[in-house]
Amino acid sequence: DYLRSLHVDYVKIDGSYIRSMVSSSRDAAFVSAIASLCIGINADTIAEMVEKQEEADLLKTMGIKYAQGWLYGKPSPIFAGLEHEEKVA
Repeated sequence: DYLRSLHVDYVKIDGSYIRSMVSSSRDAAFVSAIASLCIGINADTIAEMVEKQEEADLLKTMGIKYAQGWLYGKPSPIFAGLEHEEKVA
């Protein structure tokens, strides 16, 4: 109901599904169905907690465009790179 009524641009897929989709065909089917739905409504998808290349490869085959997780880098403060910009006036 939320996807239909809110006209979202992005849908973030919870990391618990991403972590288990390689070993669980049920979770893989769920992630794939969400990806297909999002493609159909023109919403981009973001997968959380991507830690292994195998997960990233599977997500790509499902049409998921964006991912975040330890495979790509450790978490960092949101404003860590902007500190020097605040001093410029």
